[in-house]
Amino acid sequence: MMSMRHGNAHNAIAKVCEALESLCLKVISTSITAVASGIVHNMFIETEGMHGAQTIKEMIQTHSAISM
Repeated sequence: MMSMRHGNAHNAIAKVCEALESLCLKVISTSITAVASGIVHNMFIETEGMHGAQTIKEMIQTHSAISM
């Protein structure tokens, strides 16, 4: 399960999806909720060959820092 809060929703979801695709992560399901400060994006993701959520989190953060 991955959950993110975006203060500025403009293109944020598209960038997240691009990052997940480039990391070969499969999105099982997703939900998006509007809140006063932006959006909350919850996703169930799946991958093969990696161990643990921390590894996935580090990969996404590293990729996002490079891409954005």
